[in-house]
Amino acid sequence: LPPTPRDEEPTKLLILRGERSYEEGTGEIRERVNRALMTFDRVLERQDRLEIERARKELAKVLDQAEFELE
Repeated sequence: LPPTPRDEEPTKLLILRGERSYEEGTGEIRERVNRALMTFDRVLERQDRLEIERARKELAKVLDQAEFELE
């Protein structure tokens, strides 16, 4: 059985990164990261590879911004 998109390494790493940003963040940053993670989770459930690829990039952008603000 091939791995589901949720089990793929880039997805796992991105989710871990999001969880870390959520834990380190406060207020608005935390809300933004949480919304982005929930959106990504909904996209993963649909298992559309093209949509997941786009959502990965979008989540990475949100996390880049959050991490920049947390520095």
